[in-house]
Amino acid sequence: YYRILRYDSDNVDAKLGLFYLYKQYAPQEDSVLLDSVAYGLVNEVLTKQASNARAYYARAQYNQYVKQDYKAAIDDYLSFMYYDSDYSSVDKFYTCAYLEFQYAITAINQWVKYCNSKERREKNKYFFIRKRAKVYENNAYYREAIDDYTEVLEDDPEGTNKLWALPSRGDCYMNLYEYQKAIDDYTQYFELDEEFNGYCYWKRANAYSEIAKYDEAISDFTNVIKNSDNEYLISNSYFHRGWIKEFRKDDLGALKDYTKSIEADSTSIFSYVMRGKTYQRLNSP
Repeated sequence: YYRILRYDSDNVDAKLGLFYLYKQYAPQEDSVLLDSVAYGLVNEVLTKQASNARAYYARAQYNQYVKQDYKAAIDDYLSFMYYDSDYSSVDKFYTCAYLEFQYAITAINQWVKYCNSKERREKNKYFFIRKRAKVYENNAYYREAIDDYTEVLEDDPEGTNKLWALPSRGDCYMNLYEYQKAIDDYTQYFELDEEFNGYCYWKRANAYSEIAKYDEAISDFTNVIKNSDNEYLISNSYFHRGWIKEFRKDDLGALKDYTKSIEADSTSIFSYVMRGKTYQRLNSP
């Protein structure tokens, strides 16, 4: 890498390559010095190329894991998101945002404002509103998250943003025990997206169950069982469908569903417990 830089002092690939080598393979006793060198290299890249997404991501990792400066990491992850449409560091960013919640909200607000200006359209402002809503949601500020999702739905009623805003708002309503509102959002989402979403059907089924609309709940649980390939969702749907059948005094039907739940996921402890109680009840005089 240094040989490349000898002939091409601004070579980004060489500088970022050195950055990662220093970070991963530096001897422990030299870590402070070499971390400083690595940080200098990535700063050089951003001085020359202020829109280099890879450099922002590299520096964000440095700030998060080495310096434990989560505010600086938040700033760099947000810059990375702006310049790279294939953003893939969701967990890392949300970890930092959880540790520095208020700062994360303030920083995202600046990006929303920036993207809303007439001269800046590289990244849709709804992208950052979505990130802000998820930060709120992760920190149990469900009302604030709902406000963000609602803003998107009202401001962009015909856009594709509805495909993420509706189910996300539905999740927040679920966490607030406002089940009918959650059902309404999931239902609107299904009307827009023809692709099967097992998680959303499963969540709507649970919402129906919470307000005693058991026929609708059974229908959604059955839909998940028939169309999903997720073992957890299938097992859980059999379990909840079995519970509804048990509640309706259909012990044989419940027994079959608890057994199917166990067959789908042999670690489903509650299914074993409920099946055992059902066997006991069926064999009682």
